[in-house]
Amino acid sequence: MKNTMTSTIKNIDGMRLLHKESLTINRPIADVFYYLGHTFENADTWLYGCKRLKAYRGHEHFGMRLGKKYLRHGGGPFKIGTMIMVDEVVLFEENKRFMLKTFSSALQPYWDYQFTEIDKNTTRWEYFVYSDNSKWKDFLFQRIFFGIAIRRLIPAHLKVKKLLESDSVLIT
Repeated sequence: MKNTMTSTIKNIDGMRLLHKESLTINRPIADVFYYLGHTFENADTWLYGCKRLKAYRGHEHFGMRLGKKYLRHGGGPFKIGTMIMVDEVVLFEENKRFMLKTFSSALQPYWDYQFTEIDKNTTRWEYFVYSDNSKWKDFLFQRIFFGIAIRRLIPAHLKVKKLLESDSVLIT
C-alpha cells in the first residue's frame, strides 16, 4: 500500500473538536494500525455500543483504503434502539493516520485515528473526534450524543490496548 496521504476532506482547522485522547500501546506501529484500520470490520469486538460493522456493498475487499464505506449498527442513546449509519474513509495514510466520517444529519462526526512510533515496539495512538456541522439546532444534540459516546469510547480504547498488549489478537 502507498505511504502517501490522500484525502477527500477539506481542512480540519475549521472543524470543532469534540473529543481527544491519547494512549501508548506496547506493540509495533504496523500491528496497531493493522488491528484498528485494516480489520476495522472487527470493531464490534472492542467498540462498546457497536452491534455490527461491515463493509458497505461494493466495498468488501479486505483492508482499509480511501473511499471505503462501512455500515454500522450502533446502540442508540441510553441503549434504546439501534442507529444505522454509514462511515466513509476520508483520509488514509498507511501506518500513520486514517479518518472516517459518519453520515448523520445532526452529528456528522469525523473520527481521526493518528499513530506515532515511539520506538520499534511502542506506538502512541491519538484519537480525535471533530464535527463540521455548525448548525445551532444540532449543537445541543451533538453535546448530548457525545457525552454518552465518550463514556463508551474511553473503555473501548483501553480494551484495544489490553487486547493488543496481551497478544490475544492475530496480527499478520
